[in-house]
Amino acid sequence: DDDYIIDGRTVDDGFTVVIDLIINPKFYPAVMYDVIGDLNDLMAHEIEHIYQEAWKRPKSEMDPYVGREDERPKDKEYYKQPHEVPAELAGFRRVNKLRKEPIEKTIRDWFERNRNIHNLDDEDIDELTEFLTQKYNERY
Repeated sequence: DDDYIIDGRTVDDGFTVVIDLIINPKFYPAVMYDVIGDLNDLMAHEIEHIYQEAWKRPKSEMDPYVGREDERPKDKEYYKQPHEVPAELAGFRRVNKLRKEPIEKTIRDWFERNRNIHNLDDEDIDELTEFLTQKYNERY
């Protein structure tokens, strides 16, 4: 039912990015503006994880669940992990530069587009938007 679904991850040695993209034909080509924005976001996000894997980031921004992946949060807390926040901010910053809109809108729009994929409700989206907007303003 969604316009499109997009997801990405690093694989193998952590230096290969895989992107899954499914576009609902009913919404093509109208969704391409958002798809291109999300591809920019996704690549910036995953490249930040590659920098983390190469130890080019502070220890405080490393994944605390390496070797304990089954303990990783699966709800909204996933987005507050120390290694996810910098990657999310890098992606949002890339999209924000393209769209030239308030960062809060960039963040909220991403969560709205992905609410079903990540099982987020309105309260989760409000909380994460506020949290990540604050982190963005602290960082940039």
